[in-house]
Amino acid sequence: MVLLALAGIVAQANGIYRNGTGAQSMSMGGADVAWGRDPLSAMTSNPAGLASATDPLVSLGAVAGSADGTFTRAGSGGDLDSRVLAAPELAFALPVSNGHTVLGFSASADSGLSADWNFTDPPGGLASATSYGLQRHRARITVLRTAVGAGFRITPRLSLGANLGLLYNENRLQSPYTFQSQPALRGAKTLLDLRTDGFGWNVQLGALYQMRTNLQLGVSYRSGADVHSTGTATGDAGVQLGVPSLPFRYDAQVNTAFPHQVAAGVSWRPMDRLRLAGQVEWIGWSSAFDELPVQLSNGSSAAINGVVGGSSLLDVVPLNWKDRWVFRAGAEYRISTSWVVRAGYAFGESPVPSSTLTPMNAALMEHTVTAGAGYEHGRWSVDLAYQYDLPSRRGVGTSGLLSGEYSNSSTEVSVQTVALTARYRF
Repeated sequence: MVLLALAGIVAQANGIYRNGTGAQSMSMGGADVAWGRDPLSAMTSNPAGLASATDPLVSLGAVAGSADGTFTRAGSGGDLDSRVLAAPELAFALPVSNGHTVLGFSASADSGLSADWNFTDPPGGLASATSYGLQRHRARITVLRTAVGAGFRITPRLSLGANLGLLYNENRLQSPYTFQSQPALRGAKTLLDLRTDGFGWNVQLGALYQMRTNLQLGVSYRSGADVHSTGTATGDAGVQLGVPSLPFRYDAQVNTAFPHQVAAGVSWRPMDRLRLAGQVEWIGWSSAFDELPVQLSNGSSAAINGVVGGSSLLDVVPLNWKDRWVFRAGAEYRISTSWVVRAGYAFGESPVPSSTLTPMNAALMEHTVTAGAGYEHGRWSVDLAYQYDLPSRRGVGTSGLLSGEYSNSSTEVSVQTVALTARYRF
């Protein structure tokens, strides 16, 4: 029930992945692989952090974000719908076996990209002359992760952890669409409403080592995942073929790969009230978001089936995303026994190349500044975080996508995100 209640989130500075999970991590730019004492950040960043729990802990919170953006081409364009998208998130940690082992569970929005634009469809399709006029251009990739895991205190200085995650992936594309590789339809444009969802899984491993009482190192690895999602594809190809209307319906399958990730970081307390954190991570986008195969079957239109030579077709959309390094830094300062303030920064070059950039996949954000505060009272603690992905603009000269709708265009996007997390120690 929790998994299905989660909603989409907007893209972050490292492609479609978030800058931390839970308000404590987010307010420090996501630099928590060497800390992760909150169950949410431990289960999503470094499961070895679970081993630090000496009492049962429950974290419950919510994250919400809103994006702003503009798209321009040949003197016209449109704006990104800036509505707020939100998702709940929860986690708990339960010590067992005399405290040497801590079990964990989490459910959170792992990653996502949501784009909802309104602009006039640029001419494209066959002969580059087909336009479907003013349209809603909507794209969404959502990945929700429910995980179970454990942290193990091997020695007083060394902790190890692992978790297994169930991924729920939803894909949505509601937009004019140009076929990219299907031999009979290559370059043709149609209105398309594609909706698929499916499940996959991945694993995460982590380690924490306390070099000194005030210095701790952390590393983590998350495996890639393959999700075969199924659903429907409906649309109308009438304008492209010069007829008033030509509706169609297919069963659809989208095969989505998600990348391997490796992270390493340090947490250093130079004085009692101050803690500093640094982190670097690598995301293998090139082997995951290289291309997106879309398989359609059981086509309802006899006219289209005649052109294709059957009721099934395969179209492969080029993505060509690049592997990227992400750098994070954060600081927290305890101003009293109850109050702590935090700040952070994250930088990750956008993995999206200009050759395949469209407003629907514009994960352009690179620089993120963060801030937050926490309050503790007895067994309760509450944390608040704010993140701002600074505006990022990218121009496209000659698009690598067929029919050139997005050649000579420019897209700019920024994102604001807030999170509130409450934690209770039993």
